[in-house]
Amino acid sequence: VLSCDLTECELGEIEPGTAVGQLSTASYFESLASLENRIFKQRVAARFGTGRRVSSFFAGAYAAVKLCAEAITEANRDDPASVRGFLHARPRQTVLGPLAIDPRTN
Repeated sequence: VLSCDLTECELGEIEPGTAVGQLSTASYFESLASLENRIFKQRVAARFGTGRRVSSFFAGAYAAVKLCAEAITEANRDDPASVRGFLHARPRQTVLGPLAIDPRTN
């Protein structure tokens, strides 16, 4: 079985052994070894407790809001053109890993 919407944090909710041999694709896995992910997981644990698992949906929303806030802060303005200019300028390190936003398609 190939699942594109079963997140890593949901594996503990299904019957033991059910996921053996299955493949899952996602934009985020808690085991990602990066400074950004380590800091992110520490912040989540501080806010929600150490037992809180993180889904790719949660991590994606966090990354999007963080990038937007950084763009507004860096540009010192919140108009869409300035924010897009910041986001298109170069790849950024995120909890999802390096993220580049293509100005031709986004």
